Amino acid sequence: MKTKILVQAAVVLCCVGMAAGCATAGGGSAAAKGVDDQTAITKTLGEWGSALAAKNVDSILAFYSDSFRDEEGRDKSTLKQFLQDVIANGYLDGAKVDVATAQISINGSEAVVAPVALSGDMGGISLSISMKKEGGAWKITSSGQA
Repeated sequence: MKTKILVQAAVVLCCVGMAAGCATAGGGSAAAKGVDDQTAITKTLGEWGSALAAKNVDSILAFYSDSFRDEEGRDKSTLKQFLQDVIANGYLDGAKVDVATAQISINGSEAVVAPVALSGDMGGISLSISMKKEGGAWKITSSGQA
């Protein structure tokens, strides 16, 4: 049961990591924009990891798209209570996000990042996170086990 909850928590949390992101500058070549987007996505995941470690639900939710849906059927509106339960049960204790081995595949305003390693005191999981660029920021639209 703890593993299933950890997996669900990891899926939700990884989704958060993709959301904030830095806006990329206009102009330049497509290759330069791709590098800028990769940098923005990587930075977003780092900020998401910090929000997870701080156990700040509102900060975590800021990384999610309003169109978010996870593999368990949760949308952004039901995510808040889930995150509160995850935090209350200690599943985010010692939370860390590692994207060192992640591959980032960008197609226009959409991206997939995998594997994203989410670990903590309760164990770890590898995730695949889908993101979309909304208003200049990368937001998590879905996630699942990688």
